[in-house]
Amino acid sequence: RKKFRTLKLIVVDDIQFIAGKQTVQEEFFHTFNSIVSAGGQVVLTSDRPPYEIRKLEDRLRSRFSGGLIVDIQQPDFELRTAILLIKAREKDIEINIEVAKIIAEMVVDTRSLEGTLLSLYARSAASGRPISLELVEDFFKDKVSEKKRKLSPQDIIKIVCSFYEVSQSQVKGTSRKSTIVLARQVSMFLLRTELRLNLEEVAFLVKRKDHTTVLHAMNKIRNLAMKDAGFREELSSITTALFQST
Repeated sequence: RKKFRTLKLIVVDDIQFIAGKQTVQEEFFHTFNSIVSAGGQVVLTSDRPPYEIRKLEDRLRSRFSGGLIVDIQQPDFELRTAILLIKAREKDIEINIEVAKIIAEMVVDTRSLEGTLLSLYARSAASGRPISLELVEDFFKDKVSEKKRKLSPQDIIKIVCSFYEVSQSQVKGTSRKSTIVLARQVSMFLLRTELRLNLEEVAFLVKRKDHTTVLHAMNKIRNLAMKDAGFREELSSITTALFQST
């Protein structure tokens, strides 16, 4: 405790994970105050702004909001392509810009770009084939099939519940609370689109009476994704988490 409270600078990644943890929040509140009052700096990162972090104490929320907030977005398609070309040049891996574009379209997570490039290089070396469009397409086809084989219905429901901070029993229950309803509908949507389950199977997994509820959920989520950019980001984050978990 003394060690951290006398620092001139503290950097904490993923601060949103202290939400709901009362003892941790209490300690961090006093640590934050001690450092700032002594003229030090606190740098925090989070996947959402302070006002969107649920179960975060108001006194911490106000302190987090009182500093400079910078929204750092994922790199866009052009930047991901440029990063790939730079990484390839650094490692003396030969790829052309069309190949880099295909990889950049398929991999949106910056941390995964270099790993994907190295995996493609290893496959190229093992097969004696250049890193061509055909090799890249085969690579991603295999990766998607492999991930979907490993993904189970319970994985999807668990990750959706974790994202919306609700329990699986709530999703499978009868609550009409908006957050729970949304988590339930997203679960049904992903069970259908990612695992290709039929309507009756999806209804059974989330304990709905019949397939008409699933049809309603599918339409609702599609329409919401078309109209709401924020929700599209949520859906993208959940889908990314699904594949990272396998």
